[in-house]
Amino acid sequence: MPELHGDELHPSYIGIPTYLGTPFAVNSKELKSMNADIAIIGAPVDMGVGNRPGARYGPRAIRQADYWPKPAKLSNLYHLNLEVFPLKEMNVVDFGDANCPPSSLEKSHEAVENKVTEALDADAIPIVLGGDHSITWPSATAVAKKYGYGNVGMVHFDAHADTRESSYGDVLIGHGSPMGRLIESGAIPGKNFVQVGLRGPWPPPVDQKWMKDQGMRWHLMAKLRRKVLIVFLKWLYQKLLMALTNYIYLLTLM
Repeated sequence: MPELHGDELHPSYIGIPTYLGTPFAVNSKELKSMNADIAIIGAPVDMGVGNRPGARYGPRAIRQADYWPKPAKLSNLYHLNLEVFPLKEMNVVDFGDANCPPSSLEKSHEAVENKVTEALDADAIPIVLGGDHSITWPSATAVAKKYGYGNVGMVHFDAHADTRESSYGDVLIGHGSPMGRLIESGAIPGKNFVQVGLRGPWPPPVDQKWMKDQGMRWHLMAKLRRKVLIVFLKWLYQKLLMALTNYIYLLTLM
């Protein structure tokens, strides 16, 4: 399928709102024929949340949040921080959304797993846009089925560990339990988990004990902040400020 832009620079509000204006594949056969390196997949699910709904609109919101005009050739889109042309390095294709019915979390999870499996079978790396945290269970399960249970590692950036046994009594499938379900199913062993940025009141000591018993590793946000801040301040003082100036004006804009 051709790119969704013409020969001129187009505002972001013109055309079909695919991810970054990338080409769109309607099915796995088309995705395969496009030789996609990356497949963007929406998982519009929020039946697994405990309090605040609305994450089902996440995939659409992410696609529409892009406001930069696009060049005629997407490969000319430059990333200042990385100093690369990412869409020249990788062939990114929007693979649409998993067909998630609003009436069933189980069927929605099945749809997410199937969609991720289709992308993997097309030799593309799936990037899944959520959706509540429960979608991690089906999407990571699809990856584990592709490459073998126990052969996949998980690097998990989150405030919470999401290893709860259940939520609200007997709810075993929810946004607070996908990592626990992955470990219990054998898809991803606990020793293959590294969690980064945990903070707040969860997980409590009883959950932390279970996590340790599974071999999980995690890093608290408070410790990361201290380490990063100390390194940054030393660099700022030694390499920049004192080398160039005698006085410092500190400005913070929020």
